[in-house]
Amino acid sequence: MDARAGGRRDEKLAGSTIETVQYCIGMSDPALKVDPRVERSQAAVLDAARELLLERGVAALTIEAVVERSGVARSTIYRHWDSRRELLISALEYVMPYPHDPAPDGPLRERLMAIGNMHVERLANAPWASAMPTILEATSHDPELAGVRERIVEANSGPTRRTLELAIELGELPADTDISEAIAQLAGPVLFRHLIVGDPLDEDFVRRNVSRFLASFGA
Repeated sequence: MDARAGGRRDEKLAGSTIETVQYCIGMSDPALKVDPRVERSQAAVLDAARELLLERGVAALTIEAVVERSGVARSTIYRHWDSRRELLISALEYVMPYPHDPAPDGPLRERLMAIGNMHVERLANAPWASAMPTILEATSHDPELAGVRERIVEANSGPTRRTLELAIELGELPADTDISEAIAQLAGPVLFRHLIVGDPLDEDFVRRNVSRFLASFGA
């Protein structure tokens, strides 16, 4: 089976839409007009990078391998990604797009529920989510990929961190709340249930998880 054809067939599963491609390369502004041929070549590169990651791991993701798998010229790849590191970051987001910040208004419970439901949807729609911890661990042992893990962790935890910081500022949580521990308290049960136990995630689980979190603060 042709790898590029296979990559296109499961575009929906991997979030492989034109909007996702544009977002991954920093071109999410809808006012920008991008040549469809450029979009197709970018999608081919990200599909190839995704396949290499999931088939053979981080070490297999090299510019040379992506050129061979995608059929896209090296010069074209470097036009959009200036290093293997940047291509890996885009590929990881392509596999499982980052969450975004919830609306800042409304009760804290609703804001945390919105974030929790975003994570549940991402995990449910990203069949490769279970491979993400292994992929991130591998980046820690490759000097060329220094900082990738931290960047991905911040992109995924940033919405929760900023929401908790706002809650402290508004007096919804105690001023001495440990943000890192609070993030772990919210994310830990979700990841454990999905990655370790393998039980389904849904809105009811998110609601219970958020309620337990708030109850621990008397909120």
